[in-house]
Amino acid sequence: MVYFWLTIQTLIASLTHIIAKAVVKEITPMTLTLLRSGIAGIGFGFLISFSKYRRVRIAREDKFKFFILGLLAVPLNQGAFIFGIKYTTPGNASLIYAMTPIFALIFSALFLGEKINFYKVSGVLLSFIGIGIVFAEHGVNLNIEYLKGNIIIMFGAMFWALYSILGKPMIVKYGAVYVTGIALIVGSLIYFPVGLYDFLRIDFSGVSFGSWLGVIYLGVGTSIFGYFLWYYAIGKIEASKVVVFTNGQPIITAILGMLIFGNPITLPFLIGGTLVVAGVFLVQLG
Repeated sequence: MVYFWLTIQTLIASLTHIIAKAVVKEITPMTLTLLRSGIAGIGFGFLISFSKYRRVRIAREDKFKFFILGLLAVPLNQGAFIFGIKYTTPGNASLIYAMTPIFALIFSALFLGEKINFYKVSGVLLSFIGIGIVFAEHGVNLNIEYLKGNIIIMFGAMFWALYSILGKPMIVKYGAVYVTGIALIVGSLIYFPVGLYDFLRIDFSGVSFGSWLGVIYLGVGTSIFGYFLWYYAIGKIEASKVVVFTNGQPIITAILGMLIFGNPITLPFLIGGTLVVAGVFLVQLG
């Protein structure tokens, strides 16, 4: 049964890139980030208030850590993702986020002194060669918007990797669901003044019903339900098996992007994507 739910989680994550790309055509990135994080923050607020987590008390020395996690989770990660998806393809966004373990390894080696071996070094090099092929597909001079979107998405993946590293000891201490919930609540509060400025300037009369459904999907489906399924799977089977499903997301997203938006699955994407996924596998193997 766990593999069924993990498959659902993979589809949810893959559709996130597709739906965000569609919604951002009608709602600005700043406002979409506000709506998505606000829905997730309120949802987790209710969950924590009416569950066993309401008894949890945050230690004084951890309060600033939760502030940093919130900053990384919403304004930096989600903000960069939604801004970047406006300019690049869903397939590219999914492929870049598949590099999160690569960025996590680099940060861990730089700041935590994690030892790296031949497999890990080879994996990092392969992944960067692969993503370089994808970035250069249209040429810098031919499509600067496309390149800009890819770079912004890459920063989002880096912020997510930092969140994963810094959040790991907090998850051990407080639990995955609680840490995720508090981080999203704090992050939505940090982002609120910035997003509100843009929100008040938008004419929502031109926003379609489908886009509103997309907003709900991003807030509830991705940020709440998707997280639940992810941590449920992590608790039932080995993390290495869960990651295999994660590595399949770029393939599913690229196929959906082709079917829905007509984004072609090009040879550079196939070559670069193969190298990225192979690199991630090598890092996990190491």
